[in-house]
Amino acid sequence: EPAPTPDPPTTPEPTPAPEPVPAVVPLRIMKGPGWHGEYETDGYRDLCTASWEYLALMDDAYPALADALWEWNTDQSVGAYSFVQEFLTDAKETMAQSPEYFGGFTYESEYTVQRADSLVLSVREDVSSYTGGVHPNYGTVGLNFDTATGARLELTDVLTKTDGLNKLLAEKLRGKYPSEPFAGLDELLMTYSPESYSWTLSYQGITFYFSPYEIAPYAAGLLTATIWFDEMPELFR
Repeated sequence: EPAPTPDPPTTPEPTPAPEPVPAVVPLRIMKGPGWHGEYETDGYRDLCTASWEYLALMDDAYPALADALWEWNTDQSVGAYSFVQEFLTDAKETMAQSPEYFGGFTYESEYTVQRADSLVLSVREDVSSYTGGVHPNYGTVGLNFDTATGARLELTDVLTKTDGLNKLLAEKLRGKYPSEPFAGLDELLMTYSPESYSWTLSYQGITFYFSPYEIAPYAAGLLTATIWFDEMPELFR
């Protein structure tokens, strides 16, 4: 008998193309200095001064973010002026008591842009002040904005969950700073809410900042812990 006719070859269904990922467009951010101060009558010595930086968006495509930065700059300017007015009298009294050692009361704020694009603007602010005593006080905070809306980002906008974050950060801090005793670190971080943390975003992960006296003695300095995106991708939105 004749051989059976073979079935025609089947063509496999084409694999659908993945959804295109929107391009992330970099932002242009400009910084500029701001300053307030008061001097002695003879003008040769600073009594109380405050310096900070302005942040300006150089792109017209995100007016809400530009407005948010303008509002932030205004608050910083008011805060610097208030610092000078609040501590001017104390500065005069301290100078009168020890004029040979008096170097002025100061407040300083500086920015480092960690990420600036069409999704997120994340800025690290390093603040220091001296109003008498053995040493100045300093610390670091994060400013995180949604580029499209200008709204300040919360930690819960970035992380899928915050349960267990305290344990994860305690583990990272002990691994990064093995010589630091960290007395009561777990119990202390248990008291933190998502709003308690200072943090910034980069293109590789999220970094948490712990200023002197926050979780360790002043001598330990600024402490940081970073969770990388590719380390725990399920943790990030």
